Amino acid sequence: MNRIFSINSEDNPEILLGNDVQKASDNSSKNVNIVSGCNPGFSTKRESVSYIWIVLDSLSYSGWRCKGMNSISPRMGTSLSDKECIDRFKKGGEWGLLTSIDLRDCDPKKIRSKEVITQFSIDLCDHIDMKRFGDPIVVRFGSDPRVQGYSLAQLIETSLVSGHFVEETDRAFIDVFSCKEYAPKKTAEFCQKYFGAQDLKYTVAFRT
Repeated sequence: MNRIFSINSEDNPEILLGNDVQKASDNSSKNVNIVSGCNPGFSTKRESVSYIWIVLDSLSYSGWRCKGMNSISPRMGTSLSDKECIDRFKKGGEWGLLTSIDLRDCDPKKIRSKEVITQFSIDLCDHIDMKRFGDPIVVRFGSDPRVQGYSLAQLIETSLVSGHFVEETDRAFIDVFSCKEYAPKKTAEFCQKYFGAQDLKYTVAFRT
């Protein structure tokens, strides 16, 4: 079972197990050294980001193996503003910016409409000033009712917009990945409004 290790704004390490938060047994050090294999693989201090998440294979303090990425999640605490995200992207040498958007209680008619989803892809790219490469690909499939619905793939010249729209629960899962900067929060709010979602959660990750 994977574990998530975080350093919060007080540099206080925590172990997050599902929805439960347990304090790490040793939070006296403000720097955390993580060993990958036999070599020190990571040493981090709190910088400009609000949270640093690292997915771990083990709780063994002697040999954590890191296989995650740095990200910010409003679900877990204070996130960077759109301006701060863009500034970090431009100044921090990041290669790509990924926003993963979870929408609940969407308008049932909209997420079941190929025409609406296709137009959404076009409108979203215009909204965040991304140049589309070809037309949106929108296909409905899924033999299991739990996942049945339309999926979207839209190539953009700086990467990809994708999404899956789950009919059984009226949910939508949208990813915007680009090596050109854009505003994550405004993007997420645009998606929420477009599909009439009652609940919005999103996560931002910097890809290096």
